[in-house]
Amino acid sequence: MDRLDLTNAIRQETYNIKETYPQFNVFPSKVQDIIYNLARYENYNIEYCASVILSAAASAIGNACQIHIKGAWYNSPALYMMLVGRPGLGKTPPMGFLYKPLRDLDEVRLNEYCEAMKAFDSMSGDGPAGESPKLVKTVISDFTAEAMISAHYNNPRGVSVVVDEILGFFKSINRYNNRSNLIELFLTAYSGQPLDFIRKSEKYPTHIRHPCINLLGSIQTSLLGNVLCDEFESNGLLDRFLFVYPKDKRISEWSLSTSPLNDRPDIEGEWSRVLSNLLSLPCLLDNSSNLRPHFIEMEAVAKECFYDWNNSIIRAVNSVSNDMEVESRKMKLNSNAGRIALILQLLKWASDEGHMDYVDLESVSGAIDLIDYYEQTYDRIKTLAQDKPQDGSSWILRLNDEFTTKDAERAAMQAGLSRRSVYNALDRMSSGPNPLFIKTGHGQYAKIHDSAPCTFALSDKNGGNYLGQRTDTKIVVNGYPKVQEKVQSAKVQSAIRNEVMQYGEI
Repeated sequence: MDRLDLTNAIRQETYNIKETYPQFNVFPSKVQDIIYNLARYENYNIEYCASVILSAAASAIGNACQIHIKGAWYNSPALYMMLVGRPGLGKTPPMGFLYKPLRDLDEVRLNEYCEAMKAFDSMSGDGPAGESPKLVKTVISDFTAEAMISAHYNNPRGVSVVVDEILGFFKSINRYNNRSNLIELFLTAYSGQPLDFIRKSEKYPTHIRHPCINLLGSIQTSLLGNVLCDEFESNGLLDRFLFVYPKDKRISEWSLSTSPLNDRPDIEGEWSRVLSNLLSLPCLLDNSSNLRPHFIEMEAVAKECFYDWNNSIIRAVNSVSNDMEVESRKMKLNSNAGRIALILQLLKWASDEGHMDYVDLESVSGAIDLIDYYEQTYDRIKTLAQDKPQDGSSWILRLNDEFTTKDAERAAMQAGLSRRSVYNALDRMSSGPNPLFIKTGHGQYAKIHDSAPCTFALSDKNGGNYLGQRTDTKIVVNGYPKVQEKVQSAKVQSAIRNEVMQYGEI
């Protein structure tokens, strides 16, 4: 164990983070100092801090540099990241602190733009004044397609969408799905393919040859079911996200500091200097205003490590014979790993602890360790979301009297439920003392009673009944008795609604 490892071991033991972020040594020592000091003096969560640093560094680098993966495959450092946690765990403060230097730069640019616009307006009154000034921004909070494309067009280096509550982003996808293809925009941007956006007011489309869009937001644990659903899993959007969900969910208590303020380290200044170095990387354009990123190769031993790791994933996928059981997310890990390796290498350079001639083995190994951490996190939140889906009763109301498991999947997807939760619900709701459904065949079900104002009473083959009501009108469906609608009392209707809600909250 070298000096840095020993120092970090002592720090982690002191701050009770030894088991929560074991990949911490992948960062340069200066960046580690920033993260630890934020945890010590600001009570920031260590895992949120480390992850937001990756996001903010990716924003500062932008299209200035790209990593060469293989063949014609080059990646910008853009990341899609989601901070998950209970209220009060501190998701927002690290985002505000670590993105502050970029927001401060945007504010300077805004003031320059306002002054330039004043001068332009004063000149335009006397005749043609040339092209109007453009506002250059890096950090935006509006994730409509037009806002992002416009901001990115004015800033070829790239833009970052940073929002406190990322659930609004997914709601916007639903709201604009038929008009602006927001999902396709983010999928295309992530892959680095050109973006074209056509406005009705303009004759020609806005063309972005090398998109670089970062996405960072937070979400409360209780709302995960609205995001981790089949709708967003099937299109591959969630496969691109890195999820941060701390193992230690305890909120740090505040303590009165005994040291004077002037004894505290200059955390903000240190981080600003690191980001300023990254922002100093030139984002070059040729004579035709086309972007010319600086391409960085992996050193030979680093590329061998990267390929061996990726091939192990490929072999695992190839061993699965059933296409429906293949995890599409696994095939996106190499892209995120390459991006993180580039960020780690440039963070070392910006911290005066390394070079940027190539991506070395240390950065590639560190990126693989971080990907392993994020995948463990994803597995935990996936289980969490499946155990507690959202809006459990509404999907039942969408089902016909007779339905299949596919019908149930479609109805539940619209309510934000996962596929696994549907199958668990069907099993529960077709068994027990007061079932809502009866299984009439393989993958086929019939409702025992509806949640509409008039309800069903079902008699079984032995003459008993599930709801305690008697009825003489029976219908047989695939050998099972089914009962026609019969108007029940308000008391019975209320009891059934309560039962539906009880089952709905799976």
